Amino acid sequence: MPVKGRVEGKSQNGKRLLETVYDQHRSSRFPTGRPWWGWTEIPANAGELSDFCMELVPGDTNDPNNSSWHAPWVPGPDYLRPNIRARQLIIKYDLIRSYYQREHEVYYEKAVDIAYRKGWEIPNPGAPMTAALAYLLGKAPISPKVADAAMAGDPWLLGFSDDVNQPLADLILGRPEQAFAHSPLLDVARTPDGRQATPSDVMQFTPDELLAFVNRAMDQREQDKTNDRMAKLRQSKAKKTETASAAP
Repeated sequence: MPVKGRVEGKSQNGKRLLETVYDQHRSSRFPTGRPWWGWTEIPANAGELSDFCMELVPGDTNDPNNSSWHAPWVPGPDYLRPNIRARQLIIKYDLIRSYYQREHEVYYEKAVDIAYRKGWEIPNPGAPMTAALAYLLGKAPISPKVADAAMAGDPWLLGFSDDVNQPLADLILGRPEQAFAHSPLLDVARTPDGRQATPSDVMQFTPDELLAFVNRAMDQREQDKTNDRMAKLRQSKAKKTETASAAP
């Protein structure tokens, strides 16, 4: 991490300055908030306020050896509102949540469109995707619940604890194991050693392997529908024959 001080550069007057701001998340380690540092342009005119000219990085230039921190998720630069004069940084979780919510709405709109065109069951918003939809749609966007958890101060999410919050980790990574938990894909999917695949096994398949199993599962589903229709048709004919035989 750079040490605080002025350096030569290509800014407006040839100089930049390292500054540190602190966000709203306080802990025993960071009683004034988690530190973030970045370069600021030194204003050409005295009295003007400087601003950061690069993305902020976790850490404190006043104590570079002991202030670094890591979190499994950090907000993008569009949602950071630094105030250099007050040494404060506000993370706009309301905007993050709105963005993630819209991303999820678009994701499910695409899922509904695909399911409708293929004649598959229409998914409910927020419900796990089927294996076929999960494959066709790709990785799900980050859940708005992540922003809610950060705003509520989840210690693992903020980098204050090493105890992994697994449900949150799944939401961040977009891991779709749940999409396969009750899927017809598991009826036909097999591991290389011939064992019936579990949801975790499915996540290790290559795209070609997964597509082959998805196609096989869909073929089996269509065959099951055909068999069901034929069985109902035979039952209907049997009833008509029985009724005709019983007639006086």
